[in-house]
Amino acid sequence: MSKKIKNALVTGGSSGIGMEFSKLLIKDGYRVIIVAKPEEELKKAEKWFQKHLPDADIIYHQQDLAIPGAAQELYNFTSENGYTIDILINNAGFATFGQYSDIPIERELSMINLNVITIYHLTRLYLKEMVARNSGKILITSSTAALVPSPKMAAYAATKAFSFNYGMAVNDELKDLNSNVSITVLCPPSTRTGFQHTAGMDDLKLFDNKRLSKDPDFVAKKAYEALLKGKEMVIPGTFARILLQAFNKMARRKVVLRLMKLGKWGLK
Repeated sequence: MSKKIKNALVTGGSSGIGMEFSKLLIKDGYRVIIVAKPEEELKKAEKWFQKHLPDADIIYHQQDLAIPGAAQELYNFTSENGYTIDILINNAGFATFGQYSDIPIERELSMINLNVITIYHLTRLYLKEMVARNSGKILITSSTAALVPSPKMAAYAATKAFSFNYGMAVNDELKDLNSNVSITVLCPPSTRTGFQHTAGMDDLKLFDNKRLSKDPDFVAKKAYEALLKGKEMVIPGTFARILLQAFNKMARRKVVLRLMKLGKWGLK
């Protein structure tokens, strides 16, 4: 009897953290379906894999996941080709940066569609199959920005707050069902990829800070380990975790103080 081929679907899998996920999955014997919008990125990734992992089983699929209906189109592609997805890496996304009124609405609507609608729809489509066979894992790339208000990245942080809360909540529902399926939410700190260039953040020194930012291979490795263990959340980097805990404590304190100043729960 031939051995069953394990399939992994990685959105945004041709560069950055997604590329590192693809490498880890290939080394673990998965057939990897790499999905990305830029054709030049896919070709660059293909050249890298041909050189370094020539025996890898990879399908390169060029698609813009930021347009309406993209998730269903991708699901149809995998279904029609007989690819049963064992691991879904919901990683594609981008950010906008700047004063909210200066950012083109069309750009942010595209971001919301990718970071929220596509993430949600892909999760729903593949989760249904996974639950039916009681097997499978999903990783959702959120952000540390999901956990704190982020001026100059207001809409981006809001989209990541959705993916964070959605992934965590549905994972809890899966536990209640005693399902073997799990969802892991990745909250990476600032990561040295092309992310900052796409977002227009090249001038920020944050990505040059060795304590505050990480390399994509480090982030992907920590996230992949958490995914395989079925952990609900992972924040790669000790300093990032400590910093976020401090921010969250301060935020809660400010909320409580504000409520108290408004009178009894703000009600008149």
